Amino acid sequence: VKTIFNSDIGISVTGIAGPDGGTKDKPVGLVFAGFCNRDGVKAKQFNFYSNRESNKVRTSQGVLNLIMKNISDNG
Repeated sequence: VKTIFNSDIGISVTGIAGPDGGTKDKPVGLVFAGFCNRDGVKAKQFNFYSNRESNKVRTSQGVLNLIMKNISDNG
């Protein structure tokens, strides 16, 4: 994404928002977010265990926090 769009950062998100699709190993609310910038790549796992709407909101907030933390770290 970062390369294709010639951007400073790239973000990826995957997971199971629900209400269906969860398993014992991958329950509803399991989300992974990836962050990439000139310094490298980071990934974060989230476990929200809630309903679809809440999982989507929490995912967006978690990704925004990931971006803000990495931007401020590189100041």
